[in-house]
Amino acid sequence: TAVDGMLFQMLPAFAKELGEYRRKWHRTFHPTTKFSESFVELCDADGKTVKSMRVIKGAPDVIALLANPDAGKGGQLFSRVEKALASAAAAGQRCLGVAHMDIAPPKESGKARAGLGGLERLEGVTELAEAASAKQFGEWHFDGLLLFSDPPRSDAKQAVDDALELGLQVKMVTGDHVSVAKEICHDLGLGHNVV
Repeated sequence: TAVDGMLFQMLPAFAKELGEYRRKWHRTFHPTTKFSESFVELCDADGKTVKSMRVIKGAPDVIALLANPDAGKGGQLFSRVEKALASAAAAGQRCLGVAHMDIAPPKESGKARAGLGGLERLEGVTELAEAASAKQFGEWHFDGLLLFSDPPRSDAKQAVDDALELGLQVKMVTGDHVSVAKEICHDLGLGHNVV
């Protein structure tokens, strides 16, 4: 994806810290779970797995709920993430949450674990949060937020203006957080009615 491309461009700046991590499998972003996931291993100089973890990035509110499921939407982490998200959106920035789960390394060095340990069977955020609360698959640790700029294309405002001038109704459909959608609608002159 474009976001992954942006992150991979940043890798050289973190090569020293990340050089020994190897991604063993990856599941792309899914609209039901609202995150993507990777299984990564830290290996020593001999190639032996020292540490294994699952890493997720995606909708900040979902990541916050998975990392602190018992507190739910009333928890301090969720509240702080929502405030940071609103602040980022007001500044025209998008935001992704990141969390990791430490897991026991595979018994045989160099072998990646197949599948998601049952996580792939769950449907939607509610079941994921329930599983996280029960610590069914381990415990997620919230690592932080990735902020980045992803403005509308330079010709988008003119296209919207042209369509409105022709008497067309213009609607925007997005999977972004409501605060981000409101900012984009404002930038494009689409009003403030965001559902």
